Amino acid sequence: KGDFLAGRKIEWKRPADILDTSASSVVFSGSIDADDVSQGALGNCYLLAALASCASSDSLLQDLIVEDFGAGGQGLGLYGVKFFKRARWITVVVDDLFPCTQRDDGLWVPLFSSPSAGEQNAGGEKELWCMIVEKAWAKLHGSYEVCDGGECFDTCKYLTVGEVTKIPTAHAPSVKAWFDELKGALKKKAFVSTSVRRRHSAQAAKAVGLVPGHAYSVLYAITLANGLNLVLA
Repeated sequence: KGDFLAGRKIEWKRPADILDTSASSVVFSGSIDADDVSQGALGNCYLLAALASCASSDSLLQDLIVEDFGAGGQGLGLYGVKFFKRARWITVVVDDLFPCTQRDDGLWVPLFSSPSAGEQNAGGEKELWCMIVEKAWAKLHGSYEVCDGGECFDTCKYLTVGEVTKIPTAHAPSVKAWFDELKGALKKKAFVSTSVRRRHSAQAAKAVGLVPGHAYSVLYAITLANGLNLVLA
């Protein structure tokens, strides 16, 4: 992070001034997808993994964000983001100014999550929903810096109000039993995310293609005919 920001000027920019300035900016473009989520220079993968899992339900995320909040349809760049806190829904209001730094080619890029501009977006639109939720999450907790590090388990409670359950690997009677429970949760359309603890050695994590201290959204799980368990994250 330090090397990336060394000597760079930071300014708050509106979506129209970020990256491709010829592309229009919208909250949602096309279908909502886990690929809409892109982490920046902030250790909030726990939040982004939870959001990526929730992306399997368009209606949930569309319900969490109130566009043009209190602006009477005037498009003033104000948004309300709903979180469930202390047994009730609260709405955090944010604007559309995001901290950015300028690349060597002159383009302004967000310090933290970036707008999605995948092929699924209509006409290459810049999709902002993840950036908006991330900013509201930072405001809810006091700052972006405070959000550096957290738990997927806790974050899901703020987003869904649903029953949040941990599936610990250490206490499972067998790998098969644990994996069957995971598949059962996904089959019920549950939102599943996981974190790899830093206490796990980097070597052990690398052996299975994971990064210690990082969070993942679990999108799909299947057992092949030969007994091999595969996970899409």
